[in-house]
Amino acid sequence: AGLTCTIVTAILLLVCCTELVQPLSCTSAANCTNEVIANPSQFVSCVNNTCVCNSCFQSDTGMCTVARCYSYNIAGDTCSSTAQKWLAALVISILLGGTGAANFYIGRYEFAIPQLVLFCFIMILPCIICVLYCCTGCDCGDVARVCGLVVNFILALILLILNLCLASWWVADAVIFILNERQDGNGCVLAR
Repeated sequence: AGLTCTIVTAILLLVCCTELVQPLSCTSAANCTNEVIANPSQFVSCVNNTCVCNSCFQSDTGMCTVARCYSYNIAGDTCSSTAQKWLAALVISILLGGTGAANFYIGRYEFAIPQLVLFCFIMILPCIICVLYCCTGCDCGDVARVCGLVVNFILALILLILNLCLASWWVADAVIFILNERQDGNGCVLAR
């Protein structure tokens, strides 16, 4: 009895609470969208009394609207992708990958900012090591010199680890861009 009740409840929830998108009934392409389209038959059409969305239009509610990663220009009657260019992102990733420039280019700031901060830290740390090393070169006594050398060794080790992390991140990003597996900041696949 408990299993039957559970199954009936699940079926009722599916039937009653699921919003079904029905195709919009139409007599012409003009019935399929509330947007002004210069040449409706090119992007939106009415086939067998059902709206059909083509190219950069999509149907979420039965009515054709411009898809998320596209823009429609009524003056030129053209549809174009708003996604960033894949090749540009790939080249930037390979040449400037450690700086996060490719992720800035595609609008993925959650990756770009940590990469830039890590890159800047790695560039500043050697300067700190040089200053500390120069300070330990004076005649401050053996204890200060040994202590300075230990600090320099630890900082150099940290720098090595950070460089390996950044290099790994750079290679991983390059592979992700080569495979075109990263979407831009708007969630669009990069345009080839």
